[in-house]
Amino acid sequence: MKKYYIMKGGSQLGPYSVEEMHAFNLPAETMVWYNELEVWKMLKDAPELRHLSVKPDQSKTFWYIGGAVALLLMIGVFVAFGKKEGSQEVADQLASTFAYDSMKACNATTGSDATYHVKDWECKDKRYTMDVEASWKGSTYEGNSCLHVVRCKVMVDEDGTDREFVVNETNACMEEDARGDFNVRRYLGRN
Repeated sequence: MKKYYIMKGGSQLGPYSVEEMHAFNLPAETMVWYNELEVWKMLKDAPELRHLSVKPDQSKTFWYIGGAVALLLMIGVFVAFGKKEGSQEVADQLASTFAYDSMKACNATTGSDATYHVKDWECKDKRYTMDVEASWKGSTYEGNSCLHVVRCKVMVDEDGTDREFVVNETNACMEEDARGDFNVRRYLGRN
């Protein structure tokens, strides 16, 4: 009985009978050797074994091509319709003004170093809605020095007019200030 060998992962495997070779469902590019061959050849080029080669599954190729086309279409739609209105620069300017104005409303005489962090923003029809954390150094109504922090949902027109805000979170310093200072309570919406 004739014996055949295959090369897989850089290792020579075999000997195998023709029946065993058939059971392997080998791709046409598998390297094979048997006595009549002078050198290793691809299964598709070995006269006695080429009938054993399995044709590559073309359906996978079509799936890959179809998937790539779908991905490109989705990217195109995102670029065409997903462009965000407004700009981070404008959102930062509006948030900076909000932080400064908040400091002046709560700590007009002792407030300093107003900072902000825009956690998220969107703009529709030139009106910004932002999640802003504003902070500043200042003294509470009782005279304690601390860092005031307030997180708000801020809605404001692109030109800075028609500003509204809703306070979502405050830190302990703001709460201490609110207990004794009417301006802070008014700012927080606790008249």
